[in-house]
Amino acid sequence: MTTCQLVNSSTCQLVNLSTKRNTRQLYNSTVKQYFFPLFIILVSLLSCAEKTSENTDPEEDTVAKQMLQGVWMNEDEVVAMRVAGDTISYSDSTMAPAYFAVISDSLVIRGATETRYEIVKQTEHLFEFRNHVGDIVKLMKSDNPGDAEAFTKQAAPRINQNQLIKRDTVAVVADRKYHVYVQVNPSTYKVIRSTYNQEGMMVDNIYYDNIINVCVYDGGTRLFSRDMRKQDFAAHVPENFIRQSILSDITVDAITSEGITLDAALCMPDTPTAYIVKMTVSPKGKLTMKVSS
Repeated sequence: MTTCQLVNSSTCQLVNLSTKRNTRQLYNSTVKQYFFPLFIILVSLLSCAEKTSENTDPEEDTVAKQMLQGVWMNEDEVVAMRVAGDTISYSDSTMAPAYFAVISDSLVIRGATETRYEIVKQTEHLFEFRNHVGDIVKLMKSDNPGDAEAFTKQAAPRINQNQLIKRDTVAVVADRKYHVYVQVNPSTYKVIRSTYNQEGMMVDNIYYDNIINVCVYDGGTRLFSRDMRKQDFAAHVPENFIRQSILSDITVDAITSEGITLDAALCMPDTPTAYIVKMTVSPKGKLTMKVSS
């Protein structure tokens, strides 16, 4: 290889290195000049989009809500409801108060389930809306201070006679003396059942569950003792029914050599619907259950 060729080769390598260096510097300069500003713009756009999305939810109509404050009567001049703050109360004390809002020309009731009613017309003293079947309900604001007394009633009575119930049953079977003791204890556990009131609005009726103590003795030996709650029957009764039912009573059905059989009644308030669960306590104190056919 000649001296000229070596010089040319070295010169080419230097030129190539210089070119790569210049290209890298140009690339870095371009990234700094265009990429980062574009990145900042993109982040800003996304942030604005999120804020816009958050602000798309309809706001509550506070003016309409304020006009609803007071006691309202239906067309039969019967007190229907009272609005105070963000709560609607009903004259029927079994119906639970509910939170509400006025959004997009709709009355939104937030009870056990959220329901919406289209507002047809609203003024300071008139309120019209469509109920769940599409009928227009007309309410007028009361100017009689005495109408507020409809909301000062006592709390709703408990199911099952609203009293403590005690029963003793004694039976002699094959020289064995069985003694069955049942006590129904009204409790403060609330059971909420959703239904529609006279104005066609979904309301939550409040009832109170029972706790029932069952004791079975064989002479002086205690075979079985338990505080029974409706949840104890969850394996035999549908969950939805359990949630809205009352453990109304437990009564003795039969006492035989095979054991003591009791009937537990789980009832849906104000309806004929009920589940009867057979409870059998064996002579050894073992409890078994099955739904009565």
